[in-house]
Amino acid sequence: MTVWARNDVCAVSISPDHGGCGEAHTRPVVKGAPVKVWALTCHGGCEDHLRGNSLWAGTPEGVPETPDETNIRLDVERRGQLEQQSTMASALNDLAKLGDLPGAIAQLAQIMAGSVPQQLTSQPLLLCRNGHRNTATVKFCGECGADLNDGVGKAPVAEVTAGDDPVTPEAGTQRAEPASEPKIDLANLDPETTSLATLKEIASQVGAPTARSKAEQISLIQQAQQNQG
Repeated sequence: MTVWARNDVCAVSISPDHGGCGEAHTRPVVKGAPVKVWALTCHGGCEDHLRGNSLWAGTPEGVPETPDETNIRLDVERRGQLEQQSTMASALNDLAKLGDLPGAIAQLAQIMAGSVPQQLTSQPLLLCRNGHRNTATVKFCGECGADLNDGVGKAPVAEVTAGDDPVTPEAGTQRAEPASEPKIDLANLDPETTSLATLKEIASQVGAPTARSKAEQISLIQQAQQNQG
């Protein structure tokens, strides 16, 4: 069977005493240059002798590397690792410029889903039974899934974003009094699922001071609602 030589082997000769044919086998030359892949076929026994030699292989894929080829391969692998690390560091640096990465991803997901983040709009808002803010165009709360049409949620509240010019009533016209907002049903608020931040936001809406615990915050909101009648 045929054997393949390492690229730096130019000639070989196996004597009959060692099981070879005794003739010299040289690497073929094509157009003045030695061929890169040398496949030796000798029926005089040279193949059997060379099959166990470290400079030869039984398949083209198994041909061992020369020392120069090994150094080149290791250098290419090292350069590839350095380039990969540099690319990763550059990508992380670009992501760091976004600030709060989870928030940026959430905002991107909202835009891809066709909904614009609330802070970028001036649409009226609704509070669900658990105090979560939602745009008036949705039917269910985006955080807890509560039905916004069950009459428990807070009536729409207009928000004015930066860049909106306030509307001044013309002379001789009366400013419309804002509609009284229904009280928030604290009995339906679950302290386990409602965050303290949400309770503080509700407190600011009803004119109650903020507290450090959920129970105290709910109590202050109830007192504020009772004072409002």
